[in-house]
Amino acid sequence: MSNTFTFTRIQLTNWRWSWPSMLLTGIVVPVLMSLGLGVYAQNLGGAAVEYAVIGGLSFSLLFELQGKIATNISFMKANGALDQLAATGAKRLQFVVGSFIAFSLLATPSLLITPVAVVKILGLSLSPSFTIIPALFFAGCAFLSAGMIIGALCSSLEQASSISLLLAITLLSLGPVAVPEDLLPSWLQIVGEANPAVHISEAIRYGLFGGDGIPWGSIAYLVGVTAILLIGAVVSLPWRHKRE
Repeated sequence: MSNTFTFTRIQLTNWRWSWPSMLLTGIVVPVLMSLGLGVYAQNLGGAAVEYAVIGGLSFSLLFELQGKIATNISFMKANGALDQLAATGAKRLQFVVGSFIAFSLLATPSLLITPVAVVKILGLSLSPSFTIIPALFFAGCAFLSAGMIIGALCSSLEQASSISLLLAITLLSLGPVAVPEDLLPSWLQIVGEANPAVHISEAIRYGLFGGDGIPWGSIAYLVGVTAILLIGAVVSLPWRHKRE
């Protein structure tokens, strides 16, 4: 347990100078994106504005969690930092958990400010429920795991950043993440059924605004996807000089 918190502290320390980037990609861009979509969505009525809010929040999650941990792991792998940490005798899983905790803490301000600011400006009302907790937990684990896999498998920092950006845009575009499904072509709705970001947005949307019924199907899907991605993250992480 002590190794886990040590890794958390190391990661937090490494990112203490990155607050301008976090302010931009974690708060400013998601808020402006949500407001831009929200103003247009207000003319459509229904739940379109809610989709706009969740779209901005999903953007924040993808860039603050997946994007940053992908570049972090790629950088640490390239300069030998992972080998040095592995040589201390710490377990691979401890590093994974410690990193997840650190990046989750770093993303917390954007997760709190983005929906509150957009909801306040657009004049919406929140109806939060307990499902927001598992929704954000599994969303965070899934995006962090995906980012760690990208960072571990890519050969350079630039490659990891580019692939993470491409994946983020793809996840935001395929299916009803920021746009209601009735505004999308049928083929895109079908493709979106396999997109984890669609199920994440559905679970978070219910957790913030309520709805007709708890989206158990989406939550179950997230549990399965998160488990697969987490195993992939642990296995793919280069952790040399360590017997396991």
